[in-house]
Amino acid sequence: MTTQVAINCAKCENLIDSPLAANGQTMKDGAPITLAICAVCGPFHCLTCKQRTASINPELYTMGNGHPGSRGICAVCGRKKNRLGALPVLRPAG
Repeated sequence: MTTQVAINCAKCENLIDSPLAANGQTMKDGAPITLAICAVCGPFHCLTCKQRTASINPELYTMGNGHPGSRGICAVCGRKKNRLGALPVLRPAG
């Protein structure tokens, strides 16, 4: 049985229902959820869910060819997702 916990989007403060945040704001592996972006603010297409879903712990990175990329974890199924191109991501305070 999976419990859903609502977390807020870092950009627009909309609620994101995520079965991954069931254990006191932690993911399946126990890592803390530091940031979440909803599907409207940061559109990542999940290949497993076959739709745009919210992203947990999104981050920017540079690919081997020097181009920017974004990656995160699907808030619905927990799979890793990547996006070509930079995504304006808010950094957590602190």
